[in-house]
Amino acid sequence: MSGPAILAALLLTQLASIALCLAMPRHRALLGGRRLETAQSATLRWLGYILLAIASVIFLQSMEWMRAVALFFGWFTVTILVMALLHTWVSGRE
Repeated sequence: MSGPAILAALLLTQLASIALCLAMPRHRALLGGRRLETAQSATLRWLGYILLAIASVIFLQSMEWMRAVALFFGWFTVTILVMALLHTWVSGRE
């Protein structure tokens, strides 16, 4: 297992979940209610997908495939839950 590669993949997964979250209209409270154009939402969505793909490749190259899949999906689930809790907290403060 390569430590720096795994750390990079974890960070990329976090950035991907942030990009995907901000691409959704219902999560605009995290941007202060700012409305994004269609092209900006599409760019964020594609950036999120590309970062997830890169992270999954790094995970698969750094460790055996079963452990890589478990870590990838587990960490992605944690990042989505953190984003959901953050959205709830920000929405509740308004």
